[in-house]
Amino acid sequence: MTTTITRHDQSAMMIRAEDKILAIDFGTLTPAERLALLPTPDATLVSHQHGDHFSPDHLRAFGAPVFGPQDAVSQLQEDMTTTVLRAGETVDVAGFTVTAIEVDHGPKLSVPIENLGFVIDCPGGHAIF
Repeated sequence: MTTTITRHDQSAMMIRAEDKILAIDFGTLTPAERLALLPTPDATLVSHQHGDHFSPDHLRAFGAPVFGPQDAVSQLQEDMTTTVLRAGETVDVAGFTVTAIEVDHGPKLSVPIENLGFVIDCPGGHAIF
């Protein structure tokens, strides 16, 4: 089976495997008008709450379930479908098996944040980190 990864603005990407699409880290650096041109994802992942990786408005526009760390997910509206991920957890995300891992954001933070990386096992057998 074919797995395709399409990179978008800044850190945003979409992974398509079989008939499923997973969106990752669509933040404010992706122009809102561009979202309408993209395929609708089956689910979205958020690595952390910084604006270049996380936009509540973009996530709402996608309308797909959102998976991410507590401090990001807590900023989303109650009517959105959300799941908090913690480092070490493995969950099914729209047919993708996602393991959240703790990653270091870097030393230039004024306030520590929860930052996740993802090991993604795609439908069809490919794995992505």
